[in-house]
Amino acid sequence: MRTKLFTRCMIFAVALLMVVAFLPIMAQAQPADEICRTAGFWGTHGCPAEGCEVQGNSCAQNITQAVIDSCGGCLNVCGQVITNTLLDDANSAVEATCVSPQVSRWLQLTRQLTAAELNCCVSGGGTDCNSVSIQPIFNLCNTACERGTSLLSGCINALNCFNSGDIPTATCVEPKETPGCDNSSCEASVCSYDSWCCVFNWDSLCANEALNDNNCPYTCVDGGEDSCSNTALPLEDLGLTNCTGKGGSLQQGSAGSANECNAAAGNDCATLPKPFPTEACGAMVKVDNGPKIFNQGRSCCESNDAGEGYVCTTCDHDICTTDGPLGSNCGDCAAQICAVDSFCCEDGWDYICVGEVSSVCGLTCN
Repeated sequence: MRTKLFTRCMIFAVALLMVVAFLPIMAQAQPADEICRTAGFWGTHGCPAEGCEVQGNSCAQNITQAVIDSCGGCLNVCGQVITNTLLDDANSAVEATCVSPQVSRWLQLTRQLTAAELNCCVSGGGTDCNSVSIQPIFNLCNTACERGTSLLSGCINALNCFNSGDIPTATCVEPKETPGCDNSSCEASVCSYDSWCCVFNWDSLCANEALNDNNCPYTCVDGGEDSCSNTALPLEDLGLTNCTGKGGSLQQGSAGSANECNAAAGNDCATLPKPFPTEACGAMVKVDNGPKIFNQGRSCCESNDAGEGYVCTTCDHDICTTDGPLGSNCGDCAAQICAVDSFCCEDGWDYICVGEVSSVCGLTCN
């Protein structure tokens, strides 16, 4: 029965690829109230523990910390917590944004994610970038970073485009519950190596593949005069001081952590724990109300250093989520389902497998 269902879905997917017309991607202007600064700005406009570095006669102040505080005092970047601007602190926005261009791509992605989240906070979108134009890409890339995907370049480029004041335009980067996406050439390319995306649903893995696929249209449009990088920071709203230069023009405050940023780029402290992921990795999720799982793709897990409350498995999602196949080691319920429906552990954990959480295990998915 499952084989017939799979074949029927494959036939439908192929037909769908043949009839879906190409839909052009239109660049959308950034809303007038959006504010953005580069990762370099946020890294140099914090302050070390001993106070802001003096930069001439202009007012150096901890803008980065003020923005973090305005967002509840805590950012969540790639599964890590950002709370301060201190040197040699893994929770520091300065350590997250001041990294050498030659370092791991994971740190480059963390750098751009941190800047994007700060930009979302100062734009009023909060830590989830609600109603900010970068929201779909930010959420996709933050999730991909936490899960440990090996596809990073598309996220780094798109986030850097936004943080620099330009407009990233991409297609098929929003996950959805149905298969396929709204661009036939992109859909065909992604599904040629990941058939799940055209059979079951266009999930976050498919969306990230689209962001990294050369056959999926992507451009970085010049923000022009209306660029979010030209919008003044709301310093007074952040509890800071509006500074004026000798000519009376409004200034945004000079760098208060330029030297600290250089030191951060050269030290051995990082927002992501070492060793950095080297291959695809699953998310840290709950399974059957049991311990959190940590996919074997991370070297720290392979060395039995996953941390208290974590166990090393090959699971990358929970039993109530449609996605790739789960192993029988992903909890008692997963083992029961695998025993009666091998499709779930060999081909994919589809909606039928999720339904069997109730019919086989007697559990309820919220």
